[in-house]
Amino acid sequence: MIPYIDIMLTLGGKTLTVTHTTKWRLVAISGIEAVDIQPYIEDYASRDGGWYGGAHVPPRYITLTVECKPRKDTEEARREMIAFLNPRAEGALIITRSGVTRKIDVRMAAGASFNQPNIRQNRLAVTIQLVAPDPYWKDVQETEFQFLVREPLLNFPFSPVSTAGLVVNTDAITINNPGDVPAGIVCELVCTGGSTVNPSVNCNGKFVKALLTLTDGDDLVIDTRAGHKSILKNGARANVFSADSEFFQIPVGESSVSVGADSGISYCNTSLRYSFGYLGV
Repeated sequence: MIPYIDIMLTLGGKTLTVTHTTKWRLVAISGIEAVDIQPYIEDYASRDGGWYGGAHVPPRYITLTVECKPRKDTEEARREMIAFLNPRAEGALIITRSGVTRKIDVRMAAGASFNQPNIRQNRLAVTIQLVAPDPYWKDVQETEFQFLVREPLLNFPFSPVSTAGLVVNTDAITINNPGDVPAGIVCELVCTGGSTVNPSVNCNGKFVKALLTLTDGDDLVIDTRAGHKSILKNGARANVFSADSEFFQIPVGESSVSVGADSGISYCNTSLRYSFGYLGV
């Protein structure tokens, strides 16, 4: 396979596409592979060296330079690029490299640089600097499972393939995280035809247990993703959970995820969605 990189950058609803067939071609890109790391080291007072206290992964900075290929389109492309680079817009960068596609949420990190020393002879090159507050790349499409626990038909754990929109008739599944880092989940429980007391979602012995009762028509969302940890009941925050609850992450490798309750879990239809994280693309 001949190596290639295709890029789709979205800012504020507008999209810049860079492939071998578009007017913009990629000149250079950096920051898409390994993450930065900030180790915490405390010097020993009475001997050489120090004590390693852990490490922090800071936001990811990505720089790409693109060039307008057809000179006849330069002025139009320049105006389009100026309008595209909204400094306040939220955005996403999707990169496909030799068949592997990943997505990361980004913002502008600095003003873009336009370089065209001679407007008649030189092609226009634009350097764009982006920052990703969450430094990990994600799957482009979230994986979602629906648990039809009101009518259990299969023994568990159930081991489905990774796909979107899969329906399984059980209250537990085995999930294989093929990513490089742990991943949070979003679990939604919809109560139908009865009441559910203190519902919970569990993973490898860790769990989040909501201390409340769902009645017919109620909707509960438990979100364990980093930066989004919350419990919502019918769209409103309801952060009432047991003292031993832990907003867990699915570790790399195989895990068992299940739903439960003190009583009435059979009245809940449940869905689970997640997107795995990667160190680079």
